[in-house]
Amino acid sequence: MKKNITINLCGRLFNIDEDAYDLLKKYLDTLHNFFNRQTSGDEIVNDIEQRIAELLDEMKAQGVEAINIEHVKEVISRMGQPEEMATEESEENTNTESRFTTGETENTEQPNPTNNIKDFFKGRHFYRNPKDKMLAGVISGLATSFEMDVTILRLIVVALAIVLGALPFPFIGFWQFRVLMLFIITYLILAVIMPAAETPEEQLKMQGKPVNMSNLANEVVQNVSEKAQEIKENGSAKSIINGIMKFLTGCLKAILIILGIALFFAGIAVLVWALISIISPSTSPYFFDWRMQTILNVHAEIFGVFLGTLLASIFIPAYAIFYSLNHRMSIAQRIIWILIWLAALATAIVTGAMLDNVNSEIKHKEYMSNHTRNNVFMSDEDMEYLDMCGWEVTRNDNCNRFTTCGQHYSGNELERYLDEYNEECKQRYTVEKEMEVQPGTYQLSAVVRSQGLGPVLWARVNSPINHKKYQKEFPITGNEGGDVWKDACLATLEDLKANMSEIEAQAHWDVLQNIRNANDGKGFGWCKISIDNIQIDEPSVIKYGISTDPRTTGIPMHAKWFSACDVELTPM
Repeated sequence: MKKNITINLCGRLFNIDEDAYDLLKKYLDTLHNFFNRQTSGDEIVNDIEQRIAELLDEMKAQGVEAINIEHVKEVISRMGQPEEMATEESEENTNTESRFTTGETENTEQPNPTNNIKDFFKGRHFYRNPKDKMLAGVISGLATSFEMDVTILRLIVVALAIVLGALPFPFIGFWQFRVLMLFIITYLILAVIMPAAETPEEQLKMQGKPVNMSNLANEVVQNVSEKAQEIKENGSAKSIINGIMKFLTGCLKAILIILGIALFFAGIAVLVWALISIISPSTSPYFFDWRMQTILNVHAEIFGVFLGTLLASIFIPAYAIFYSLNHRMSIAQRIIWILIWLAALATAIVTGAMLDNVNSEIKHKEYMSNHTRNNVFMSDEDMEYLDMCGWEVTRNDNCNRFTTCGQHYSGNELERYLDEYNEECKQRYTVEKEMEVQPGTYQLSAVVRSQGLGPVLWARVNSPINHKKYQKEFPITGNEGGDVWKDACLATLEDLKANMSEIEAQAHWDVLQNIRNANDGKGFGWCKISIDNIQIDEPSVIKYGISTDPRTTGIPMHAKWFSACDVELTPM
């Protein structure tokens, strides 16, 4: 049972069922859209509505109590025929007059391939076909416009992608990826640029048919018939496929909505973060890891452009997503928004790169400042080790480093130690520390190695009655052997147990084993040296350290490299 509706058409009342009402409304809406762009379009539509009312009155007079869809189809057909006939007659008269005027006949006219191509594309518009789509309806729309079978065109596109993707050497690798991306990007661009043929007028343009009363009427009737047929086939396999496609479309819409919401709140978060960084740099000193205080002081204008274009790059896609879900965006609007978005994105990237370069310079200056002691620059590892051991660098000429790791006498490759290398033996390296001591006798010891003459272990006592200086040269051992390694090789577990507890002996033995195995069992050249009998007669300050400066040591520097660790001042 269908529900009847009473409508008022040009002052006349008619009973009409729901299906017939939907068809009649779509037909009248199509006419309104078609004639709105023409001069006196409203008057034409009013005349048509008046004529439709008259035809429905005739049916009512013939005993039709309720207008159904077949009656409306008959009315639409009768409304379309006169226009079609008038159009064809006008075209024939025009062609006849043209032939008589030019004096040419049909038989003498020579075919022109260029004219055929122009005639083919004349009046055609490229639309996506929402009636027969797998994804966005791009291929279906192109197939309709070029009068091709859509299945064949889809097979051609898929086969082309497979063939290009499966080409053997030398066309493998990144080239295949670019081809695949070209296909995807081309499809996405066409999906964005090509509008969907939603209205009967657009569907006619997509098919290359003239947009006239007759064709519009036929298209409206066909759309309604297809929709009715689709409803009848609810239980068929096609309806199952349609249901799956609708489900996937719903999932896609849900993903777009989530993406739009995420972009919106991301934009809000960026805006709030930026405002806090601008208003109170002390509260939020970093924006994208940028030093905001300095950037705002030096490049506030560039930052303003970056922030504006960044927010536009985020909010424009969000706006487009939400707008397209509720409104139909024209092709001109799409192109304009895409161009605006691309311009904003490009500007954000360029200004962001500029600010990032500025920030890199700021960070580099901060790094240099934080890693400079007494006008001496050093790495993080050098600074950490020197600070941990309490060393102060007081001479730094031709030095590339202050510490290193990898050849510690214990065999531990991560253990750091004092070290310097210079191919020309021109490094002037001095590190020192100081200690307050009480009267007594002290020993200064260290584990060292050297490739040549020059490095020394030194100590200097600063007191009112004692300004004595002590020093001892590094042994020249190279990077193999050494007393520390030899002593480890000579030691036995039994000797250790004789002088200490079993637990202590075992722990010490494990350390000696590591020393023995260092450098594949060859040692790294480390030796233990000491300055004994440092006599202190009253409370004093002792400075001690490592130096290669001939002005301090009195010894010419002939070593390309040297190393030192475990420097200790202990009472004897």
